[in-house]
Amino acid sequence: AYGGSNSYAAIHGIAVDDKGHVFVCDRLNKRVIVLNESGKLLREIPVQHADAIALSKRTGALYLTTRRGDYHRRGHVHLLKFNDWQNNDKPDETVEVAKTGYTGKQKHSYVVVCDTDKSSNIWVAHTQMPVRIYRDDAKGLTLLKDFYRVDGAQRCLGFDRMQVDPKTEEVYVQDSHDSLWKIADWKHPRFVKVPLETASIAIDARNRHI
Repeated sequence: AYGGSNSYAAIHGIAVDDKGHVFVCDRLNKRVIVLNESGKLLREIPVQHADAIALSKRTGALYLTTRRGDYHRRGHVHLLKFNDWQNNDKPDETVEVAKTGYTGKQKHSYVVVCDTDKSSNIWVAHTQMPVRIYRDDAKGLTLLKDFYRVDGAQRCLGFDRMQVDPKTEEVYVQDSHDSLWKIADWKHPRFVKVPLETASIAIDARNRHI
């Protein structure tokens, strides 16, 4: 059913760590479950509105987004961090990423962890907001980059899908209006519109086909 606390009753984000643990966002039962390779339930972490999930290979920290909103109330997307997912029932840090309007089942969030030598960069996106990157280091989670606030750059609103060309490292971002944008220079980022209207995108690195 739509609306209220029972919205989006489904399994959403899934992640797997190097030890074979499978992490599943179970929105219906307001939890994140952890399974072993045989499917045995190892852990339940109580989380309402869990949506997308990822882990840091560098630290083992668990990151997830929560998303809520219905017909009558504005919603929000939060980023949660669990330093010790094996024992902690409450997140060590919570950041409000963005406020949203009604978030139907087709509108979901994304979270990706990119580790560096000394920190982790947490990419968070939602179909109703631009991409944001948070730096997680000894000082905790801080906003590193907000793609909505790039001075002089075009703004790709309604993030829906992303593909990276493994040969050129050019990034293609699709918005919620079936438009496609390319980003080639990350030091001076600019969204360059590609003359395509599409519902999805894939890249063939060998034959150079899109």
